[in-house]
Amino acid sequence: MSAPGAPGDAKAAFFVGCALVILTNIAENEMVGWALAPLFIGCFLFAAIRSPLRSSLLVVMFLAYTLENPNEAMASGFWHTPGSAIGAYYFLHLKSMTGVPFLFLSTIEYSILFLLGLSYVRERSGASIDSPGRVLAPKSLMRLCRISLLASLGMALIGMSRGGSFNFALWQLDRVVYLPILAYLFNSALKGREDIVALGKTLLWAGIYRAGLAIYIRNAVEAPISQWGESAMETATTHHDTMLFAAASLLLILPIVERAGKGTIRRAVSLLPFLAWGMIANDRRMVWVQIALVLVTLYFVTPPNAVKQKIRKLVLRMSPLIAGYIVVGWSAPKNPVFKPVGIIKSVVEPSSDGSSLWREIENYNLLFTFRQAPIFGNGYGFGFWEIIPLPAVNYPLERYCPHNAIFGIWAFGGVVGYTGLVLLWAGCVYCAMRAYRAAQAPLERVAAVMCVGSVLIYLIQSYGDMGLGSWAGVFLVAPSIAMSGKLAVSNGAWRIQPTAA
Repeated sequence: MSAPGAPGDAKAAFFVGCALVILTNIAENEMVGWALAPLFIGCFLFAAIRSPLRSSLLVVMFLAYTLENPNEAMASGFWHTPGSAIGAYYFLHLKSMTGVPFLFLSTIEYSILFLLGLSYVRERSGASIDSPGRVLAPKSLMRLCRISLLASLGMALIGMSRGGSFNFALWQLDRVVYLPILAYLFNSALKGREDIVALGKTLLWAGIYRAGLAIYIRNAVEAPISQWGESAMETATTHHDTMLFAAASLLLILPIVERAGKGTIRRAVSLLPFLAWGMIANDRRMVWVQIALVLVTLYFVTPPNAVKQKIRKLVLRMSPLIAGYIVVGWSAPKNPVFKPVGIIKSVVEPSSDGSSLWREIENYNLLFTFRQAPIFGNGYGFGFWEIIPLPAVNYPLERYCPHNAIFGIWAFGGVVGYTGLVLLWAGCVYCAMRAYRAAQAPLERVAAVMCVGSVLIYLIQSYGDMGLGSWAGVFLVAPSIAMSGKLAVSNGAWRIQPTAA
């Protein structure tokens, strides 16, 4: 998974460390784990210190997508991957895993903080391992990272000053604060447009792996039957794989639209059916909404081209059939043939679906909470006001980490907190669209469009299914923020003012 530029000794140390981790997992012995831990930790630290920062970040990104996260309930908790223990040590707080009281963060968090410190030391010392050929994003975009971080911390301070729960505030802050931090790290690590392919491969192969996992689980793992006579396994992998599958699919579709090379159609034909199978196996309707809305949005914001003209003509010719399909399927949305119509109906008519109705009630409660403190919000550490009672669930964070995380920001942060967080996403889209307009190479246009699409996917997932607090969303948007700025600078869409001598 290392990007080009990692020396041979760093690669060797990394693979030795991976082998030791696998050996520890196979042994399933606590004493073996404690004995080998200093060895594989030392190997990983050596590899990170010797390698370009982008190599380490791509590894952390790939592991964040592929390892099993216990907090996300793989296969609804009915099955675990063979490496589930590795995922537990990677994502859960090490204090709860090892009993060591001062290890209050997870391995992935310690990895991010270590790389942040490594980046700082290299910048201060003038080390050249990351800087040659590197294009930095505009300072204005990086300022939005600081504003986002301050907005998150400000929401926590407001909540604490009003008597909010510190423990619940930490859960609400979880992952939100890492988006601007990782955006800064990716800005320091990525060279620029030459890293487009490395980022795309990391995302695409993670999506292929999780799609294969979803297919296997849905077809080979038996789950209890619910009281409605259906499988109690809600998802084959996890809810947040929705963002990964949508982004991986767009990585195969967009190069065709932008005519990015002869191999684009061959890759799409060979990999898209497998991804679609994985998305069907995972059974999350939101993935189709994300792909569709991203494509529709990008259709309207990008300039005319030959592919768009063909799409327009095809849609016009097929419109009578499409309209008839929707009309017939509207009254029979549960028929497998009309499942796409059922998805549309559940979105526009929440009362037709129990899950959608739940979210509508939650949305009402969140908006009521927002109206009580519309400027600064209630702050983190408080839950939303449950004016209309929701069905009882065994989930203590229900009122603190709502499904609709976007309305949650309004409720907990008010206008000020919401603006502080969302300005960073808007800055990414702004830079990406400027870069798209100025791009000459098809690959650059694909990357710019993917930056916009990543924010849309993250926004949709956060609106409907708690995407704000997921590592998948953070590692989708953070590199997009950095890359959008780098593309805008490198192709002249954003002109850097010379500094005074």
